[in-house]
Amino acid sequence: MKLILPGFFISVFTLPTFAQSEWRNWNAIHLKVPIMKKLDASVGHLRTYDMTNSFSNSFNQSNIEFSYDINKKWSAETGVLFMSTPNSGNTTTRFYLEGTYKSRLGDKITWHNRVHWEINSANETRFHERIVLSTRFGLRKRLDFLKLSPSIRYSLYYNFGGSQVQYYDAALNPVVLQSPNGFHRGRLLINFNSKITKQISVSLFYLNQKEFNFLTGQYKEVNYFDPVKQRIRKPFNDYNAIGVTLNITLGKEGDNPIFD
Repeated sequence: MKLILPGFFISVFTLPTFAQSEWRNWNAIHLKVPIMKKLDASVGHLRTYDMTNSFSNSFNQSNIEFSYDINKKWSAETGVLFMSTPNSGNTTTRFYLEGTYKSRLGDKITWHNRVHWEINSANETRFHERIVLSTRFGLRKRLDFLKLSPSIRYSLYYNFGGSQVQYYDAALNPVVLQSPNGFHRGRLLINFNSKITKQISVSLFYLNQKEFNFLTGQYKEVNYFDPVKQRIRKPFNDYNAIGVTLNITLGKEGDNPIFD
């Protein structure tokens, strides 16, 4: 996994500036309950709002997850997520499986690398499956100030399937009708978690989403201009988000879960 994840830094040039116009607000609550010594269950709920459109509700999602600590370095997670969009009235179901490797960089920094695979219900037309590669850096010990634990994470998304796009050559002849599989999204997350009590912590975060055609072959682009219908197919969805997450752990001392 360590050999794969340094590729993230090749795509740093894709990150937009803070001056990007569209802003959203994401607020979440996360409840974690230990089942066994190494097995935990958690539930979460996220509500998102478009700050540039009168704080209209963009989408909401709820999930149930089970996590298992294999050893000190490896853990596995699996769960189901339900995402609803008020404008369409549709609810998408997503099943996912993750593996996380934890290591140290010196005495003060922790490094978490994760591989995430998911499959979505048919009403998710942007993609059917995704693989997400994530790398996260944080502090081993909290700061004395507000018991703060800052971290930074970057995630790179590879899409499979979804609605197809008709691609054309320069002479406007149809070439191929296919789904634009490839690396089409990156997310940067900067998180500040403060522990209030042993079981409760609060996270303030900034998220930046940038979509692109990274290492993408010909006729697999998103944000593709259809020269026949004169419109953009699968347009980029770029935005910034700020928000807060309330983390509650029952039964044992809590720590900051990795935000998704």
